[in-house]
Amino acid sequence: MTVRAEFDDIIDAAKGAMMTALEREGIKPETIYHVGVTHIDPQHLSTYLVFATTRESELALTRQDVLDQCFALLKGAGYPSGKRDGVNIGYVSIQHIEETTGGNWYLYFK
Repeated sequence: MTVRAEFDDIIDAAKGAMMTALEREGIKPETIYHVGVTHIDPQHLSTYLVFATTRESELALTRQDVLDQCFALLKGAGYPSGKRDGVNIGYVSIQHIEETTGGNWYLYFK
């Protein structure tokens, strides 16, 4: 197994756990999206809770406990502890991506 595949498995497991935990809290992102060059260094991970509307993402922003829980789930999935300091978890909406880049996710996250 390559380093890249190892981190992908960990990230996928964490994202699944995040979706389950968020749904229990009544928070329903459309998806959880991640980007980063984790094969170079695992601290280069950015994860986004993607909501349908900007309003939904703004409401989620009021819940710091949600981010704390997501970081804890990433840790629980086995993401390297020394590398989590550089990891970003944030919020975005499909509506915002549509408005700023015409729906081009590549351009938005570039």
